[in-house]
Amino acid sequence: MIKGVLFDMDGVLVDSERFIARAAIMMFEELGVQVKPEDFHPFVGTGENRYLGGVAEKYGITVDLPK
Repeated sequence: MIKGVLFDMDGVLVDSERFIARAAIMMFEELGVQVKPEDFHPFVGTGENRYLGGVAEKYGITVDLPK
């Protein structure tokens, strides 16, 4: 018998934002672009595609998100 279900909606139980930003910064570094953690602030909570895509747009680059 299930007595409960617990969902962590990314940030509810663990503040993972700095880790996600660091991973994204590393991804951009691999593309030869230096970004800053504060570049991501306007896109927090907008979903992964907008989070990465918004910063890519800011720097005028195209990112193949599925890849």
